[in-house]
Amino acid sequence: AKAGRGISFKNNSRGKSLNNTLFNNAVGIKCYQKDAGKGGGDAIIENTIIAGSIENSIEVDGLSSAEVSYSLSDTDALYGTGNINADPMFINPASNDFRLQSGSPCINAGNPDSPKDPDGTRADIGAFSVNLTASNIVINEINYNSSADFDPEDWVEFYNPSEKQFNIVQMPKMNFVMIDGAGDPKGLV
Repeated sequence: AKAGRGISFKNNSRGKSLNNTLFNNAVGIKCYQKDAGKGGGDAIIENTIIAGSIENSIEVDGLSSAEVSYSLSDTDALYGTGNINADPMFINPASNDFRLQSGSPCINAGNPDSPKDPDGTRADIGAFSVNLTASNIVINEINYNSSADFDPEDWVEFYNPSEKQFNIVQMPKMNFVMIDGAGDPKGLV
């Protein structure tokens, strides 16, 4: 976002940052008194990624408070329960793609008391949950009605980029997503 602050809690405000992803801010979350005599700000921060902060992930002045749990920072060690100091492993933050790669430490690392992710697993940290039940089978090649001098057979070649076993014979229904050359989804087949 390249902003001064991702989220501010100020002047006697109270709030929650729940399942957010903040990236490339000077300060990810700031709790402070902005106007003299108005009091500070108080925040509960949970299941939130604060990445690429230039100065600090979280700043809290003497009139404010921040309770941080089950969150990740790649710049500062966060105090509190279940916090992680590591690379969140975004797919492509330079292109604003903040989905998580399959090996991200944020997967299934959110507060265990939070509602489960859509795939039925423990909550992920950040704004985008990862569906661990999805199958990432890729159609690598299709040969249909080819000329006799190439290969007269009809066939489909699948590629499984994961280590998860997949049985296409036992699948009751399969949907395929068309991916363009840049790796972006372009439609459901």
